[in-house]
Amino acid sequence: MSIVLVTDVMGSVDGVLATFRRQTIADRLELVLATGPDIAVPDETGEGFAGFTVVRVHDPFDVSAARAECVRAATAPVVAIGETHCMPEPPWCELLLDTFHDPKVAIAASRVLCANPETVLAQAAHLMDYGPWAQGPPGPRHHLPAHNVAFRRDPLLALGDDLEAKLDVDAGLNDRYLADGWVLLFEPAARAHHLDVSRLRTWLAERFLNGRTYGGQLAQRWGWPRRLAYTVAWPLIPAVRFARLRPVAKEAGVSGRAMPAFVLALILASAGEGAGYLLGPGGAPAWRRRLEIEKGRHVRRGEASAALGRVLALHDAA
Repeated sequence: MSIVLVTDVMGSVDGVLATFRRQTIADRLELVLATGPDIAVPDETGEGFAGFTVVRVHDPFDVSAARAECVRAATAPVVAIGETHCMPEPPWCELLLDTFHDPKVAIAASRVLCANPETVLAQAAHLMDYGPWAQGPPGPRHHLPAHNVAFRRDPLLALGDDLEAKLDVDAGLNDRYLADGWVLLFEPAARAHHLDVSRLRTWLAERFLNGRTYGGQLAQRWGWPRRLAYTVAWPLIPAVRFARLRPVAKEAGVSGRAMPAFVLALILASAGEGAGYLLGPGGAPAWRRRLEIEKGRHVRRGEASAALGRVLALHDAA
């Protein structure tokens, strides 16, 4: 398995690299790290891995393009798309890799838990973004996230010039794979811990701009009558999503005290969608991509180190 990570500075990946070095199959992992042209990468970065490749990219904040370059540079038949702020438990790589013994599996996803549940803002954000992958039985799914998952590499490479676009969030990769007869598999025994934004100002912006990105992406494929209809209907979206996600809140580790923040998050995201349907994505995708790299810097003081400590303790106990 090749592990794909994108970062702007090496300090942002120190924690997650520690969790990958301690994987049960670390000696079968290749690290493929994308970063800017002028970033110094210490020689010891590749220690503990079977292979190590640095991919120099013009702009590491163009995350989808950087990940696409890493996929092309990887040599293993399975590639796992990691993040600077998501820390896997000890058997994460092994459990996901085992799913690819089934030749029909194209994507395998794990259970994703909130790494910093101390704050209600982080809990609410996690329920919105990862609620569907915080619970449920193993087996095929119709939708999986675009990162913190493992991909069979050959079908990705077969996308050719579409690879970069399809690695973006909500870019239609799931639908394309399903149409081609592939299986998307959920393996909840594999678990990863995801840091979620807990600083209020960034949290408010993230909720709205995530919605605008999503609405803007959809609207680019629609005519104006449909765009206007969805713009008018955006106030109905929070109720629909609340009904869908509220039942999984407990399994996602979301407490009752986080429900007001969750409702606010739903309203902000839906308002963002409405803006996206009407005005397009604007600068929201670029802002969102930058946050994907810097998210670990937008949590409350001490939360990131505490989360890393808890995950490393799991590795030490394994």
